[in-house]
Amino acid sequence: LWSDETARAAVVAAAQLMGSGDRSLRECAVKILFGLATNPANKAAMWHDELGARAALVASAGLGDVAERKIRSCALGALQSLTSDLSVKDAMWGDVMARAVLVSAAQAKDPADRMARICALGALQNLSNVGLQETMWEDEQARSALLEAGCLEGAPDRRARDCALGAIRNLASKSQNKKSMWQEEFGVRSIVVSAARLSEPEDREARECALAALWNLASEPENARLIQKDAQGARAAIEAATLLQDPADKKVRAYALAALKSLGAFA
Repeated sequence: LWSDETARAAVVAAAQLMGSGDRSLRECAVKILFGLATNPANKAAMWHDELGARAALVASAGLGDVAERKIRSCALGALQSLTSDLSVKDAMWGDVMARAVLVSAAQAKDPADRMARICALGALQNLSNVGLQETMWEDEQARSALLEAGCLEGAPDRRARDCALGAIRNLASKSQNKKSMWQEEFGVRSIVVSAARLSEPEDREARECALAALWNLASEPENARLIQKDAQGARAAIEAATLLQDPADKKVRAYALAALKSLGAFA
């Protein structure tokens, strides 16, 4: 469909309709764009269609009317899908409007906006695994969105929390971020330690991300010394994870052992 110029133009035009009477048509068109965005062959072309698909998705992702929640979620889902393409990542973060709608949706508090928040956080997680880690950590709004979501509790918000922790793990891999991320003023320390202590099978992804983040942060000598002194907090969480025996916790245990090795290296 994307390669059919006539069909593509019709879908994009419908996705850009703004009248309330055209809402159903716009919703259908944005859903089609979402489906197209999941095809790896379409991702770069859709993003680089600046005045067409990109403009339609970014505008739809920024909708605030309650009646337009489905359109917003579909648009954010499409943008999240596009962020899996390496050639799109830097460009999307560099697009002021796209970055703004992602960060705004990642901070949504209304339970009715839960899916929109998950998609936005998933997009930020995807964007955080390339050379944007330092820039993203320094962006106050993006940082706040990730830290707020990293504190979420309860089954309904599990996926949002996991995406935020995945992004925090990625940001912690950047050397320039390590020292500042461990400073208590930002709250990363308490977030990752709390997640590292989770024990339910459904929380395994969160725990894995937290232990990976602790491993990344422990590779900075000053952080390692502070973690060593935090016997009842970070160090205890790492040591507890090294004792896990369930084969499903293999990655969690590996990250914990790697973190413990870093602590020993800088003791």
